[in-house]
Amino acid sequence: MNKLTKSQIERQNVLNNRYAVQAIQENPRVSRDLKPQFGHVIHVGSKTTRLGLFSFRAFLNIGMLLTESEKARKVRAVILDLAIATIHQRAGGGTKFINRRDANFLPAAIKEENYRRNLTSAINACVSGHKTYKYSQITDLIYKAVFREYAKEYREILRLNTKDNVRHTLYSEVLLVISSFENGVGAAIRQRCHDTGRQLSVEEVGELIAKLAADPAQQPYLSDARSKMASRDLSFRDAYHGNIAEYLRAVSPGVQGRRFHSTHIYKGTRGRARGRA
Repeated sequence: MNKLTKSQIERQNVLNNRYAVQAIQENPRVSRDLKPQFGHVIHVGSKTTRLGLFSFRAFLNIGMLLTESEKARKVRAVILDLAIATIHQRAGGGTKFINRRDANFLPAAIKEENYRRNLTSAINACVSGHKTYKYSQITDLIYKAVFREYAKEYREILRLNTKDNVRHTLYSEVLLVISSFENGVGAAIRQRCHDTGRQLSVEEVGELIAKLAADPAQQPYLSDARSKMASRDLSFRDAYHGNIAEYLRAVSPGVQGRRFHSTHIYKGTRGRARGRA
């Protein structure tokens, strides 16, 4: 709860979510505690007049900033509860796969699968090691390079179970960055294999991944992917990525609206989709 008083990003995410603001405004627990608590700020006789001089969003911001007031603390608790409940409701009861509500997710997922095959075929032909384990090892190295988290860490942060596919939780823009990066890694593996005339070790592939991640041409895309993943996961899933916290930004109202209004849901790994959730 203290994060609302300490984090401008957290407060802005609440204020940018018009569905949450509407639910909070209509909740009697907030309006009963909010009016007496902040009405004295304006020294006029009528409570109605006092409230009319400030927008409801302004009152919410005041309530999230005050730290010494017990009533403000209670208001913040209600704000958090209603904001989270609203997101869950708009997402169809859960936020684990809220990314799938984006109309752009399905095309991005299909593209990512195609580029993923380019990578796995390069690994199969050009990388030595365990015939199945080497794929997960290299995938882990790619996730670490892009997100500064291994797949296991990402699973823990999003509270995924063993059957959940990590890629199915990624936002469309992030999937496109992953596609580009995996395609580049696959091409680099094939080129090094051709140049050396032998298969590469997983360690050598790790060096290629690190080199690609350090390429200045990749930096704008990696930065954008980290920012979107860190910011949206915090806002939509209440999931905090500490390793990329420096990329946190407030999620704009437009993005929140698109996430909640889209009716496209992606299912499976073969591009199947269904309509309304």
